[in-house]
Amino acid sequence: MSEYFLLKSNKNDSIARVVLFRDPTRLKAITSELGWRIFNALSEPHCPMDLAKKLGVHEQKVYYYIKKFRKNGLDGIAICDHNTAKGYKALRSIVDPKKDPVVIPGVEFSTTKGHIVGLGVTTKIRMDLEPREVIDTIKDLGGVVVIPHPGKSPSGIPVSIIKHLKFDGIEVYNGRSMRCHNVKAEEVAKEMKAARLGGSDAHMVEQVGGAYTIFKNHSRNPEDLYEEIYKRRTKAGGKGISFPEYMADNFRILKNYAGRGFKRI
Repeated sequence: MSEYFLLKSNKNDSIARVVLFRDPTRLKAITSELGWRIFNALSEPHCPMDLAKKLGVHEQKVYYYIKKFRKNGLDGIAICDHNTAKGYKALRSIVDPKKDPVVIPGVEFSTTKGHIVGLGVTTKIRMDLEPREVIDTIKDLGGVVVIPHPGKSPSGIPVSIIKHLKFDGIEVYNGRSMRCHNVKAEEVAKEMKAARLGGSDAHMVEQVGGAYTIFKNHSRNPEDLYEEIYKRRTKAGGKGISFPEYMADNFRILKNYAGRGFKRI
């Protein structure tokens, strides 16, 4: 299991976790309703007794799931903040490279048509560039180009434009997208012969783990994982969200958009 941290920068900076599983059988620990509730609640500091009281379950149930989670282990952490690598640099400065999960750099860049993720990149890129220009810059910097939430308004690049771009992978499972969006993304990935990736796109704790990427290679070297993407050897999965959840999420996005003075990120 790989745990990715997303740093959301605004007036009140916050970090959310995105969990990626290489072995889908390890997802059994969170596929039950109780397992999922405990998994989400563990994102905040709790002792098992307090957590059991909060969830209204026996304390031994909490210990059981915590043991399951620990057994799966952590492999890597990637930070893909919007238009900055500050979150990556902050986390990278405090981890132990020998003991802690490997920290993978990444940035979710804004373009004139939507967002593009660059893995292995920490350099700032102007926000007024066309998608093709951002892709060329990421490649010049030696990064991996991933198209997140394709076609999803307002931040996803339209599919009609994506089909004319050159990239390495597509987010075919987005934890904050409905099934119809993810199905469409899968179709585009198949047509473009791109690597299939999953990401929960978590901006809040309860969205953690909504999607995941499976790597065959268990290396701690980010370059080896990039190679898996280049060779199209990744798989993705997730559960997405319902229409009511999607509408609620979009309302939150519009509220934040208005709060920024209607400035896109």
